[in-house]
Order: sequence, then C-alpha cells, then structure tokens
Amino acid sequence: MIVAQNIKESVSGEFHLKLMDKGRDPWNRWAITVLADDKLSDIEGIFSELRPYSVEELTELYTSLGLKQHQELAVDASFKGLEGLNVNFTHCLFPGEVNFENVQFNGFISFDKAQFCSIANFKGAQFSDGAYFGNVQFCSIANFEKTQFCSLAYFKDAQFSGGAYFKDAEFSRVANFINAKFSTGANFLNAKFSDNVNFSKAQFNELAYFDDAQFSKNVDFEKTQFSGIASFEKTQFNEGAFFVKAKFSKDAFTNDVNFKHAQFSGDVDFQNVEFGGSANFKNAKFIKNADFNHVDFTSKTDFSYATFNFPPRFHETNINQGTSFYQVQWPTVSSEPHLDKDAWRTLKQAMNKVQDHEQELMFFGFEMDAKINTGKQEIKELNKGKWWGTYRQKQGIRAYIIGLWCYKFFSGYGTSLWRPLSLLVVTWFIFAVLYSLPGWGIPATPWLEGFQLSWGNMLPFASMTKTALATIGFDKDNPLGLCLQIVTSFQNFVSTILLFLIGLAAKHRLSIK
Repeated sequence: MIVAQNIKESVSGEFHLKLMDKGRDPWNRWAITVLADDKLSDIEGIFSELRPYSVEELTELYTSLGLKQHQELAVDASFKGLEGLNVNFTHCLFPGEVNFENVQFNGFISFDKAQFCSIANFKGAQFSDGAYFGNVQFCSIANFEKTQFCSLAYFKDAQFSGGAYFKDAEFSRVANFINAKFSTGANFLNAKFSDNVNFSKAQFNELAYFDDAQFSKNVDFEKTQFSGIASFEKTQFNEGAFFVKAKFSKDAFTNDVNFKHAQFSGDVDFQNVEFGGSANFKNAKFIKNADFNHVDFTSKTDFSYATFNFPPRFHETNINQGTSFYQVQWPTVSSEPHLDKDAWRTLKQAMNKVQDHEQELMFFGFEMDAKINTGKQEIKELNKGKWWGTYRQKQGIRAYIIGLWCYKFFSGYGTSLWRPLSLLVVTWFIFAVLYSLPGWGIPATPWLEGFQLSWGNMLPFASMTKTALATIGFDKDNPLGLCLQIVTSFQNFVSTILLFLIGLAAKHRLSIK
C-alpha cells in the first residue's frame, strides 16, 4: 500500500465516481495500490497482474481528480443515497468497504467478475433494470437486505465468502443463483421471489435460512448442497419446488433440515435427495403431488400433522425407523387411483420394513380403498364397450369391488376388532330369536333353549354345538325341519367368517406375524 505522506484527509463519493469515469484500468490500479497488505493474498485472476501506482503517479492521479494536496481518496467508497446511478462496474476491484445503501441504479448494472475485498452494502438499493453479479467474489459480508431487484437478478457462479444477507429482499423477475457458493451464512428470511428462481448446483456450506420466504413461481434446487442447517420454515412455494438430487449433509454440530409449516402449492420433487441428518416436515402442506422417490432418509423424519392432498410417492426410498406420520391428513379422493394403490403399497411395505405395524395397517387400508376406486374407474371405461366380453369383465370387477367393500365394512380390512365382534353378538341374538319362534315343525322351544342353540351353533368347532342340536327333536323328513338345518348351517358359515376376522384383527393388533 503506497500513500504519499502529505495526504491526510480522506474523501469519497463524487471523487470515486470521477475515478470510475476514467475507466476500469485506472480504478483497478488505484485499488491494488491502496489495498491492505493482509488482503493481497485474496487477489486472484487479472487483479494479481496489476501494477500499483508509484507515489508520483498516485499524486498525479489525485490531482487530476481535483483533490488538494492535503486530501487522498478513501479506501472505503460510499455512494449512499445516490439516485440514477448508471456505472459499469465489470471487472472492478473494490479494496475497502463499499456502501451502496439506498442507491437507485438506473439501467442495466453489471458487476460481472468484480471483487469486493471488504463489506459490500447494498441495503435498500433498487435496481430498476437488470443486476448482473455473475462470477463476483464477495470476500466479506454482502448485504442485500431490503434490496429491490425490479428485473433480472443474476448471481451465477458468485462466491460469498462472508455472510450473504438477502433478508426482505424483493425479486420481481427471474433470479439466477446457479452454482453460487455461500461459504458461511445465507439469509433469505422473508425474501419475495415473484418469478422463477434457480439455485441449482449452489453450495451452502454453513447456514441457509429461507424462513417465511415466498416463491411465487418455480424454484429449482437441483443438485444443491446444504452442508449445515437448512431451514425453510413457513416458506411458501406457490408453484413447482424442485430439489432433485439435492444433498443435505450432516456435520458434527448441525444436521437438521427444517420444512416445518412450509406450504407446497404446486408439485414438489425430492427425487434422489440425500438427507444426511434429520428432516422435519411437521405441519407442512402438500397441495399437489409430492415425489419422494429414491430418497435416502438416513435419520429420523417427522411428517406429523402434515397434509397431503394427493398420495405421496416413496418408491424405492430408504425410510428411517424413526419416521413419523402421526396425525397426518391423508387424501380421500384422487383422480388417479391406479397410481395411488402403488403409492400406498410402497408406504405399506416401507412401514413393514421398519416394523411400524400400526402405520403399515393404515397404508394397507388406503391401498384397498384405491383398489376399489380403480375398479370403479375401470367400469366407467368399460361402459364405452358394447360387446359380451366387456359385460363379463364388468361383472367380474363388480364382484371384486363388492368383496373388498364387505371386507372393509365388516372388519376395516382386518384391522377392526370391535366390528366383527359386535356383528357376532348381533348374529347370535338374531338367530336366537329365530330359533325360538314356533312353526319349525318341532316342539315349541323356550327362549332359553333358543339362545342356547344359537350360542352353541355360533361356535361351530365347539363340542356343545352338536349337543345343542341333538336336544332339539326336529323331524328330518319335515320340510321345516330341513329348513332349520339350513339356517343353522348358514349361521355356522357367518360365524366362522366373523370369528376369522376377529382372529385376524387380534393378530394385527398384537403384531403377531
């Protein structure tokens, strides 16, 4: 750093603009001249090839800018509050702090391949046209809090070595952060994105906060790497949200991915995502399709109280044993039941793998419902046909649907213990009354004997069944006596089915396999 001894007062503002008007080369030579020695190691590329000004050259430069002998150009540049600023900062080196707070930039502004060696403050600035920060290096804090990007915001390949603050920033048009690198914290709290946003292949090495952010259009995090805490709490995704092949790594201190209360109004795609730590989707809302195919949940995942308007896809997904679907609101109707049954079957098998039997039974029930709806849809399609084969197909499908519906009604698909047990008691009572009625061609049976006969006949494998029947002296040659035999056989049949369903429900409830 070379500074003449007789220069004392540091000036900024208009004098920095005058130097910028002289061109990029004079600016960068001045910047490398006044740059602090401890920051020279951060200089890369063409900046490292710059030749500093000599004392005489620097004095001559200051004189040409209108500086007096007792003045020098400040290392820190302040443009605070300027209106209508339109300067090309492409390939510029900023040796000290730069203050663009509340500046109104007019026209397309380019900072392409610029390097900020100290704090860059754009708080409250407004870019009326495009803002180009491609390949920019921020060696310290980059503050874009409450900044308004009225047109394209381009940060492709930008490097943020210090904190990156975009809190309350507004992006009215496309925002491009492809391959951007955030070495420390990235703060997008309450940021508003009105158009498409692309963070694909970006790297967040420490904190990434998107809490309360609003994405009005599609947002792309494909192949993005999150190495620390990634928080999207209460974030609103109004259209598509794509996290395909994103990687949420686990480190020694932070391992949480937070999507609590996030709302996905469009399709959300987490295919092939790696969750190295825990993932929290508590109270999240998935309004449309949620794709978790081929995802690796290596730690616990919490979907409790979440809402799914469509069956989520978890095909070939590694679900951790600590995964919770407690009090989730699941969809009841879907336009694609043939796909839904596969989705529910996959979740059923996943829960079986982690020995969560209760949720396995729940997803099994959803799978059966989807099969009923699939059958109904197939009948609608077959109604377009007029040939005999179509009619026979429809009859077969109807019989299948009726069978599944009875299975659901009588036992909740083998999960309800009280339904078949209650029906068994009702059956016992009905047949007891029936056996006690006169007109069977047998001696009048008292009510007690009718209930005894019904009880014995309800347990077809019990020894008392035959004993109870033997006490009734019905005439086998009498048609009514024969009818009684048919009725008792029918009760045997119904009771056997209900007893089987009771045993099946007990097996499921006790997790006997």
